[in-house]
Amino acid sequence: MQTAFLTKWKTVFAYIPVETIIKERQQEYYTAFQDCYADNGKSTHFIIFMLKTLLSAIQNVHRNSANMLKSQTTQIQKLMNIMEYIPFSAKEIANRLGLKSISSLKNHYLMPELELDLIAMSIPDKPTSKNQKYYKF
Repeated sequence: MQTAFLTKWKTVFAYIPVETIIKERQQEYYTAFQDCYADNGKSTHFIIFMLKTLLSAIQNVHRNSANMLKSQTTQIQKLMNIMEYIPFSAKEIANRLGLKSISSLKNHYLMPELELDLIAMSIPDKPTSKNQKYYKF
């Protein structure tokens, strides 16, 4: 599960346009460098600038994700409500949702969530494994 978590964050950072963000905050960027120079070359000011910048970018990604969740179908919202950070088998998820068809669960609930990276497989390299379980990030 830790690998999936790291992969998720690598994906998030891949879409953060660092160069664009710095360009938008160009004056703060230069000020951070000047403050480092004035402080005998210590990089603290630049690190604080970058951490604040990345935090702001991550918050924007989070807001966009939250908006995406709001616009999802009722089925997917139901799935997200019952999912937890511990893995469940497809049968356990179907039982929690009151569904009888595992095929329908996979097609209408699990696959859309997997495509949106809102849930993950416990064994991603073997998607059809009988031991496969699903959890949310």
